[in-house]
Amino acid sequence: MSSEPNLKRMTTFKKSDIYGDWTLNGLTYRLFTDDFVHLLTDECMRVIQFDDIAWKGFDLDKNKTGQNCTCCAGVRFRSCDTKIPPIVLKGVSNPCNKLYRTIDGKHRMMKMITDGDKSAKFYILEYDDIKDKLRPF
Repeated sequence: MSSEPNLKRMTTFKKSDIYGDWTLNGLTYRLFTDDFVHLLTDECMRVIQFDDIAWKGFDLDKNKTGQNCTCCAGVRFRSCDTKIPPIVLKGVSNPCNKLYRTIDGKHRMMKMITDGDKSAKFYILEYDDIKDKLRPF
């Protein structure tokens, strides 16, 4: 892996008043990046069209994303590095029935979209890759 994500990061699979139902198969979990970072290899990286990806905040008003991100007041949006590929899961449930669902990199997605990008490189994992790493929330 050429650029490593922050290994202390985690994603949550849960229902939220802000983002809606982001559970995984109807269940609530936490997933820590350091539990699966060894799976992020050049072999699992591909260019994906943003239209094929669900990410937390995709359906929020623009005044709640980007510079005004509802989770961080835009701090993480302004400081994110879009050279680090986001991480997606392929073929799992998500609120808009897209092929992929972001598990790391929603602020990078926001920034790339704001910059006018339509696609980017992503690390692609599947449910079987992470299922034994999911922790009940």
